[in-house]
Amino acid sequence: MFEIKKLKFKHILQIDHLMIDRQITCLIGPSGSGKTTLLRMLNRLNEAEEGSIYFNGVDIKEMHPIKLRRKIIMLGQTPILYSGTIVDNLQIGLRLSEQPLADENRLLAYLDKVGLHKELNDTCEKLSGGEKQRLCLARVLLMDADVYLADEPSSAMDKETESFVIDNLVTFVKEHDKQLVMVTHSSEIAQRYPHGLLELAQGGCRGYVYEVLLVIFRARGIRREKMILIATTRMTIQLTLMGFVLLYVFKHPSWWLTLSMLAIMLGFAVYNALKRVKYSMSKELKRLVALSMIIGYLVTAVVFMLLVLQVEPWFNPQYFIPISGMIIGNSMTGIALGANRLCANMRDHRERIENSLMLGATCKVATFDEVNDAFDSAILPTMNNMMTMGIVSLPGMMTGQMLSGTFPLTAIKYQIGIMLAILGCTAITVVIFVTLGYKTFFTSSAALK
Repeated sequence: MFEIKKLKFKHILQIDHLMIDRQITCLIGPSGSGKTTLLRMLNRLNEAEEGSIYFNGVDIKEMHPIKLRRKIIMLGQTPILYSGTIVDNLQIGLRLSEQPLADENRLLAYLDKVGLHKELNDTCEKLSGGEKQRLCLARVLLMDADVYLADEPSSAMDKETESFVIDNLVTFVKEHDKQLVMVTHSSEIAQRYPHGLLELAQGGCRGYVYEVLLVIFRARGIRREKMILIATTRMTIQLTLMGFVLLYVFKHPSWWLTLSMLAIMLGFAVYNALKRVKYSMSKELKRLVALSMIIGYLVTAVVFMLLVLQVEPWFNPQYFIPISGMIIGNSMTGIALGANRLCANMRDHRERIENSLMLGATCKVATFDEVNDAFDSAILPTMNNMMTMGIVSLPGMMTGQMLSGTFPLTAIKYQIGIMLAILGCTAITVVIFVTLGYKTFFTSSAALK
């Protein structure tokens, strides 16, 4: 069991407190987040600049590094083989750690555990990358350590081999009452051991991030482990990439870069809005979704950022991009809700609408209630959010400003303006959509399609 306190290593890691006390722990996170660095620090291949790491209650700085590494064996990401045969490479770990050599039956049993079916006297020169990795894993397991550290132990394997090897590795650890800490980028491995996920991001650790959520989901019988993992991983990667993009855009402000970013944001928002609609939509209705979002955003952007905020220069990315993100994101949610409700109403109330047409009603009059209900469904979440703001919750942008040192009243002024912009954009977008959208459900002869 490891306990980490006030750990700091260069600009890579800064962990206030962390317990690694599970039998199986998977370290996940984006590249550069410090996963391998943390693994190397657990057996003193890297030394902390500040703080302490405790192994079974003992500060590892007080332990002899060689003795520590014989208790805590690490398997590196790159498979390293020594000259000689397979048996030479299996035994060398035992020789270097001054342990008794293994007999032939034991060596063959460990090769079988990692799915490497080779003769002990075969040369290592013709082994593939995946076979080399499995041979190194078998060598490490032979050394009978207390803890096994594995840096992406299946990175060079295909999916079938990865599943076989990792399952056998975990089985071995559990049967022999050992501990395993492994770095992985494999979503399949992470999904298999959700209770042992530790996420590293921006130099810090979020702890066993999925445990509480997964317990709730499983208690309710909702199987969403894969969705939780994908959503969290996708969010982390997207925000990290966006951070690097924004750094470049902010340092090189230009009108074409700002407009390119806005076009990408709008395009992605339209795509996601369409994906959120669970009903089949005609091409005309899909085009209307895109048109409504573009018009709604452009009107709001001109009024709020150019006339109200008076941003100078007008394409200033520090204002335009983050504010546009909030506005576009909320209008995307609104139009998705509106489109779902409109499609549902037109399907569920088809007989009533058709009966109104029989009685001589226009298409607009026949669908008046359905259109109003769709608009109400789309705008209601934003209205509810505004009504509870400041009492039940503090908005994210306002909180971020205050955390960065902005005077609260200044942050409040910006937040009020942005919430009104969000409401305005959502309202304009949805009004355009529902006002014109109902027409796509009718033929040119005013009959339902």
